[in-house]
Amino acid sequence: MNPHILAAVLSALFMGTIGAVAVYTDVSAETVTFYRLFIGAILMGFFLLLTGQKDKIFTWPGIKVLVTGAFLACFVVFYVMALNYTSMANAVMLLYLAYSVHGCTLFYGRAVIRTQRSFDRRGAVWLCDDDGVQL
Repeated sequence: MNPHILAAVLSALFMGTIGAVAVYTDVSAETVTFYRLFIGAILMGFFLLLTGQKDKIFTWPGIKVLVTGAFLACFVVFYVMALNYTSMANAVMLLYLAYSVHGCTLFYGRAVIRTQRSFDRRGAVWLCDDDGVQL
């Protein structure tokens, strides 16, 4: 079997288990998130050691990487918390469809605004947010 396909299958399998672990174990979302990200960091460290990239393990990542990691941790915490409030199927669908719905909304919303503004500048007033700021 192709090692890349095997890696993709294993990563999908392990990613899919987070929902079951979060629902069926009686631990907090922060605990599940910590162990999920900690085990991922350990596996990444082993991978870097096996591929001869030991110097990358002990390199300071920079503030941007740390901020991105904080956002990832918050993302996983909120996902696990959502599993407590809704079904696993709903949480997973929202997890993977939110980005595409958000992207389509932004794309088509901006296209409508540009089209409306190009035809009638005063007609774009109805495209405002709650504070009256024109989009």
